[in-house]
Amino acid sequence: MGIYSTAPSRFDKVIYSTKHPGFGKATALATCPAQSGCCLEPFESVSNVGCIYANASFLPPKPYATARAMCQSLWPTADLLVPYAFGNLDDYLSARGVVGPWLGATKNTATSQWKWVDGSSVSTSSWGSKVLLGLLTSQPDGQGEPIDGYPTNCGHFLSAVGLLGVQRMGDDACEHLRPAVCQMK
Repeated sequence: MGIYSTAPSRFDKVIYSTKHPGFGKATALATCPAQSGCCLEPFESVSNVGCIYANASFLPPKPYATARAMCQSLWPTADLLVPYAFGNLDDYLSARGVVGPWLGATKNTATSQWKWVDGSSVSTSSWGSKVLLGLLTSQPDGQGEPIDGYPTNCGHFLSAVGLLGVQRMGDDACEHLRPAVCQMK
């Protein structure tokens, strides 16, 4: 099963699959040594966040699992973003037309614990609040309870909009369609 770029861009002739791309990491790193602090294309360095990539036309809204597979197809060490610091993430995403993307967090249904894709635990300080039907609700608000018949076991980015002014994470049903924000480690 391939995942294809659907909008014209400098990447529109490249087919991305759910398997790691077939290029040499050593060759790519030779043009951008890790110690220089640069990020390999298409990733960009975002202050206090790291090497990330989000593009509303290339990474259109998908269910969580598909969005994660798309990120993993970009580079052998890429995955959905684990934002230990939210830094300038809101500005970066807004400039690219990306709203509410998936982050690399899921809830283990057996233990009810939230984990990042790197295996670390999601701290309570990662959660934000959002306004729903005129009410301010703390996240995670679904606590795994179904929305449209699906449990809310995946994390997504909450923009620093309105009076809240804080970038954090919210929960949503993994089957809902959201864009992705990818990170290269």
